Amino acid sequence: MSGSVVFWSAIALLVFWAVGAHNRLVRLRGLAMQAFARLNLEFAQQAELLERCLDSAAQSFSASRPAELQDGASARWAALAGATAQFRASLAVAKTRPLDGGAVAALAAALTVLSAAWTRLCEECHDLAGEPMPASVLERWALLAHQATTARADFNSTVDAYNAAVQEFPAVLVAWLFGFQRARPL
Repeated sequence: MSGSVVFWSAIALLVFWAVGAHNRLVRLRGLAMQAFARLNLEFAQQAELLERCLDSAAQSFSASRPAELQDGASARWAALAGATAQFRASLAVAKTRPLDGGAVAALAAALTVLSAAWTRLCEECHDLAGEPMPASVLERWALLAHQATTARADFNSTVDAYNAAVQEFPAVLVAWLFGFQRARPL
């Protein structure tokens, strides 16, 4: 009789522990997905700012710049337009699967390309026609970039906490059983 009580008590303890471990993994995964949602919002604001800049640049190019200045500058604007489109597409994919390593890696690559195109446009377009970006746009970009950096750090810390929980023993058994995979920080 006492043997069966010990056995059933051990089974009950194991079930309660597994439910607790599963709930913890679900909670941490949810926190990481919420952190990505905030990051997605910041990135979307950056992309919207760039698209507004691209629209206004397209309108002002043909009217205000001589043809010889348009060639080099328009190539840099075209690079920014392509980088923005790539960033938007990568962001859309990552939004549907924020903890998928491939989607986050593609987003990280698109972010690197976008940052390089923006930097090149802002730093290398100093010509006789003046600054390529108004100060208000540069200030808004700096603010959005700072907010995105903060949201990115928050996302990365929640992903690190989730990954640590997925790899802890004995929770790794529950993670394996229910298909919890490691996520990739941005």
